[in-house]
Amino acid sequence: MYLEKRGIKEKIEFALRNKLALPNHFLGFADKKYYLPTLAEFKNYIRIYQITVATNNPVHGTEGFDCDDYTYVLKGHVSIYNRSVAMKKHSWAVGIIWGDFSWVNEYHATNWVLTRHNGLYLYEPQKGVNGFFRFRECQGNVELVIL
Repeated sequence: MYLEKRGIKEKIEFALRNKLALPNHFLGFADKKYYLPTLAEFKNYIRIYQITVATNNPVHGTEGFDCDDYTYVLKGHVSIYNRSVAMKKHSWAVGIIWGDFSWVNEYHATNWVLTRHNGLYLYEPQKGVNGFFRFRECQGNVELVIL
């Protein structure tokens, strides 16, 4: 299923009501239309293409590769996956969000995915296949949303 940018913006803005930290929030949507994967399709992608960093890596646990880096890598990898394997005519509705979430005690970057049948999910790349959260786990302010 594909959805026009306007429709995705409406769904995201509805989900973010009362969560935006600033009145001049930034919602960035580059394309005109996006592909909405099923939740099972996205979970299958995650099972096959987990993005991990070995704990013995010198930058593990530093800002050299932290939450925002994971989110950018996942967003980019989904695009590469689409180009090489899935071959949908539009980008997947998988983005990046900065905000307050139930599983951390500070502002944090994570990914979001708008699924075809199950709505909006948050995905925490550091948690691998266990990283899925319903959007209601976004409990506070949001400063940035990118698609």
